[in-house]
Amino acid sequence: MGHSKLTVDQYHMMYEYMQDLVGVSEAFQYLDGADETKSRPKQVFKDTVLAFEKINQSHSYIVEYMNDQEFFQTLLEEFHEVVLTFEKWAETKPTDVKVEVLSQQLIPSYENWKSKMQATIIPYIAH
Repeated sequence: MGHSKLTVDQYHMMYEYMQDLVGVSEAFQYLDGADETKSRPKQVFKDTVLAFEKINQSHSYIVEYMNDQEFFQTLLEEFHEVVLTFEKWAETKPTDVKVEVLSQQLIPSYENWKSKMQATIIPYIAH
């Protein structure tokens, strides 16, 4: 299964995408247990929303040079589920329930999805 050669721009986009994936993980870890009324968590949350949007937008470009389109579509469907959980968490008022949604639903579903996505993309950017 040969991977189509990426252009420099595509490579940079994929590389940045991988960094965004890790960035969201780090943000979730930070927000897990953070005091949401403070300004720093509020800013991290806003950045996470932007990162999610950016990840989502990247998918429409990445899909073009994926060899296994079908598997990639499955990953995109899973990402949509993660986004729904993210929205549920974002809309929940700061309570114990919100903390649980993040630690017991959002983080596990995101991390599970992220590891599959990373495994899919690494062959394209590994030299």
